[in-house]
Amino acid sequence: MTSTQRLQNIDALRAIASLSICVLHLGTDQLFSPESVFVRLLYHNPFNVLVFRVISGYVIIQSLSDHPYQWRHLGSFLKRRYLRLEPAFILSVFLVVFLNYLSSIAPTYAGSAFQLNVPVIFTNLVHINSLFDYPFLNASYWTLFVEWQFYLLIGLAAPSFFRASPTGQSVGLVLLSSLGFFTDNHLSVFHDCSLYALGILAWQRHRTALVPSTFWWTFSALLCISVYTHRSDLIHLLGVLFAFFAIVFRLPLRLPRFLGQISYALFLTHLPIGTRFTHLASRYYASIESRLVILMLGVVVCIAFAYLFHHTVEKFFQRRFKNVLFRRMYLS
Repeated sequence: MTSTQRLQNIDALRAIASLSICVLHLGTDQLFSPESVFVRLLYHNPFNVLVFRVISGYVIIQSLSDHPYQWRHLGSFLKRRYLRLEPAFILSVFLVVFLNYLSSIAPTYAGSAFQLNVPVIFTNLVHINSLFDYPFLNASYWTLFVEWQFYLLIGLAAPSFFRASPTGQSVGLVLLSSLGFFTDNHLSVFHDCSLYALGILAWQRHRTALVPSTFWWTFSALLCISVYTHRSDLIHLLGVLFAFFAIVFRLPLRLPRFLGQISYALFLTHLPIGTRFTHLASRYYASIESRLVILMLGVVVCIAFAYLFHHTVEKFFQRRFKNVLFRRMYLS
């Protein structure tokens, strides 16, 4: 499998996960009764944000391994991550605030009055709102709070990890992941550490002299830790296993590539855009059949907006910071 095919594989996994999350959020946000069979099926969809943890573990360790990464490169690594993710995220925060304001002045609005809560907005912008018990402006933002913890953790641990033998790397992954036994806080990176470690293990399988027996006992240990830490949503580990084995065995996944490319934009915008569409449309149609149509149309609206957001916002900043994002990652 070529590098282009591997990238398409990752894009397909991103597309599956982001579309599944979009359908879940739109379908369970007042569109259907919480007791309906359809909502229960949506909640038991195995593909959710946990899939992105595996993908992130694989992609980040691969990008670090392609260059002689050392501790002095931590700032460069974090800077690249910031320039790749944060401009689009920041604009999405302002989009949420603007849409909240527009909703509050609509004639049919029945909620509380709009307030420009600067501390909430600022702490969301820098991913520290949960430290002050402030809410996430977009329910999807919590996963970025964990993601940035992972970037800092892997940036600090990677130099020692790369110096270790393949067996030592595996032992390190299991020991670090075992910290998940001591927290049930889903906002802690250690709660999801075993999932990131599975992605890193997939990289080991491809790029190091890891013997099969070590691979399988490491996988078994990480899976056991994941089962414990995510015991309340075991169904989602099926999606994790699918993503892991799709990466390890390079399964040919074929989906329109643009769906993977817009997955981050879809993650950022599907809630503020999609739920407004479904809320408005569901006022006029109450039958199950019509609301299924509304759900499908809502997903199409989300994809269309994400495509626009990707090409006008994400692409703009990628071009703006091209010299940083696409040059040699680290300077000696």
